[in-house]
Amino acid sequence: MPHVDINQATALALRAERAISGMTLRDLARASGVPRSTLVRVLDASREIRVTTVDQLAEAMGIPALTIHERAYELMRREGGAARPPTAKGAESA
Repeated sequence: MPHVDINQATALALRAERAISGMTLRDLARASGVPRSTLVRVLDASREIRVTTVDQLAEAMGIPALTIHERAYELMRREGGAARPPTAKGAESA
């Protein structure tokens, strides 16, 4: 797989979680409040994925949004993208 950016990695993580959950696109759209047309574009990584959208989708699938973010960064790390998730300024010294 070529270099994966954060948007592509997030879409991959969301697709994997949707498959694990067994939810259809219609189910996930209804449960999350994200329109089905938007959901399709998010899962295809054909639009920028907002953090709030990840939160809505994760909640609808019954998992923490952090799980999606961690999996996305792991995918990027494995594919030569970011080495680790960015930290909040000053968080490293805390």
